Amino acid sequence: MTLLTVSLLLGMLQRTGGDLRLVLGIWTAGETYRTRVLFRNQTDDYTISMLKRHTMDRLTNDEVKEMYELGLWLRERYITNSPFVSASIQRDEVLTMHSCRGRSNVY
Repeated sequence: MTLLTVSLLLGMLQRTGGDLRLVLGIWTAGETYRTRVLFRNQTDDYTISMLKRHTMDRLTNDEVKEMYELGLWLRERYITNSPFVSASIQRDEVLTMHSCRGRSNVY
């Protein structure tokens, strides 16, 4: 996500009664397949088989673990250690936007 994309998302926000306190963009590279080897020394079996099959693959186990750890960190930072949002996270506390542009999901 580029700075321009974040700026456009901020521009689309409607004025509310409260103050904007945080903008957070999370995106993943799941559900896509590679069309070429990104690095010359990348010859592992997983990458080569994916290139030959041209199939859509979901997140790897490492990516799932990273997203889970990110969720734990966000919960600890904004719920456990500060009163940013309540533990129940009510709808009026969070604005979620989703976009499927150019094979990317922006939440």
